[in-house]
Amino acid sequence: MKIFLSYRRADTGPVTGRLAGDLELTPGVSKVFLDLDDINPGEPYDQKIKRAIAEADVVLAVIGVGWMGAPPRINAPDDPVRLEIAEAFARGKRIIPVLVENATMPPAASLPDEIAALTKHNAVFLRLNTYRRDVDAVVDAAFGAPQARRGGLARFARRRPILARSMSFVLGGAAAAAALLAAAITVQATTGHGLYQFIPDPGAMTALLIGLPVLAGAVAA
Repeated sequence: MKIFLSYRRADTGPVTGRLAGDLELTPGVSKVFLDLDDINPGEPYDQKIKRAIAEADVVLAVIGVGWMGAPPRINAPDDPVRLEIAEAFARGKRIIPVLVENATMPPAASLPDEIAALTKHNAVFLRLNTYRRDVDAVVDAAFGAPQARRGGLARFARRRPILARSMSFVLGGAAAAAALLAAAITVQATTGHGLYQFIPDPGAMTALLIGLPVLAGAVAA
């Protein structure tokens, strides 16, 4: 799943950046296009945008209370948001409006003809006081079905990314300790000698095996 985020920076820049980070942590999402991160200095903006929309499976139109612009920038022929939405329609992409906080869909009559159909697309909401629940709804809408919720672990990774990475360090260390224990059992069974006989300080080695993954998790946090 490749997702293109269309938004106006002055309108929903911070919340769109947060949404992009959560989408990137969602299993099944391979790419989230966000102009600030994916367009390099000196790179032709229009060509990169068209290519990204062409590759996207879904376009999320993030709409805040200032999405139209003041004065209404959406009516300008060179307005980036207008061009993005128009390109998505021209390519037959699935477009999902994401209404942030108190935003509402603008009336069709206030939009240029080539993007007026956006008002007929069912929208999802993204509010700060219910942000985590709303992100789940955005993910479901992007995938087109509730199966986007791939169990509690997927939601946990989105909601607590630092803690999830820390836990992965700890679990990795535990797996390494289990592998060493299996090796010790094998050596004992085949040679009659315990693996600890070849270790100068078994107590220190055990503490190291337990302490390293915990330390790595603390550093990651």
